[in-house]
Amino acid sequence: MTSLHDTAPPWVAFPDMQAGALAQYTKQGATEAWFDQVWRPFWASLSAEQRQRYLELHRASPEWIAAIESVCHGGAALDLEEDARESEAHLREWRAGRGSARPSWFDRLFRRR
Repeated sequence: MTSLHDTAPPWVAFPDMQAGALAQYTKQGATEAWFDQVWRPFWASLSAEQRQRYLELHRASPEWIAAIESVCHGGAALDLEEDARESEAHLREWRAGRGSARPSWFDRLFRRR
């Protein structure tokens, strides 16, 4: 069973983050990885009752409750299919560009290419 203390809420994990900017933070950098690999799986594992208790336990403000609702429950700010398409396109472009790039010093040293 998942403990309600297992995962810090976004406002604790990223104290400088504002609730109104949550959707933006879920699409960039370290915060994107944290949301995709830590927060969303944790949140999805909770029942509706556990989610309510979690928010109460961690003293979620009304702004944070609204932000989580929007981002984690299919609000307009989150389109998983579009996000997956963008990720795949970016990965294809990165792989294509890497083929013409000069191997790194490390790769040349260990003949990895």
